[in-house]
Amino acid sequence: MGMIKWGVCIAVCAAIGAAGLWLATRNVPDSYVATRQMYIGNKQTTGDIGRFNADSLLIKSYLKAAKDSKIVDEVQGRLAKRGAHLSRQQLREMVTFEQDLNTLIVDLSAKAETAELAASLTNTYVEVFAEVAPTLMADMPQPELLSATRPSEAENVALYETKKVLVYGGTIGAAFGALFMFWRRVLRETCQQRRTRTSRVQG
Repeated sequence: MGMIKWGVCIAVCAAIGAAGLWLATRNVPDSYVATRQMYIGNKQTTGDIGRFNADSLLIKSYLKAAKDSKIVDEVQGRLAKRGAHLSRQQLREMVTFEQDLNTLIVDLSAKAETAELAASLTNTYVEVFAEVAPTLMADMPQPELLSATRPSEAENVALYETKKVLVYGGTIGAAFGALFMFWRRVLRETCQQRRTRTSRVQG
């Protein structure tokens, strides 16, 4: 019977915790992330470990040009022609570059409130980077762009965040429920022991 009470209490607290945290964060707007890849390396890199390692290290320096004002301004202008007006600061904050582990592949990801904007920003930024970055960095090879991303491929990270909120809220609620039942049991046993000692003294 005791275990049933523990289970019910923990389950109820978990549900309350999940619901409470979800209600507190439900007004967070949708957010989508679109990603496109590109290859940045010399043709002679294939099969040459030394050259591969050198190119892999150089990618980090190439990516320093990714948020150069010339690139950002060009992206800003192209997006404005399509009706998307974003500031330089917004563009820099919405876009991230990451090199895939042990490869010469770079992922460019853009985060926006709609899947359409996320995909448009990603494709535009990659294309501008491929055009402009080699003119800013000496000896940088021409990036090879992989397939353009589409709005349908953008991931709704807000939905993912909602799932995390439910899990976190449920975990916190369950922990509180377990702690409550533990101290309730300790308090009850303490009271029983006091009553027992009192009865013996009176007897």
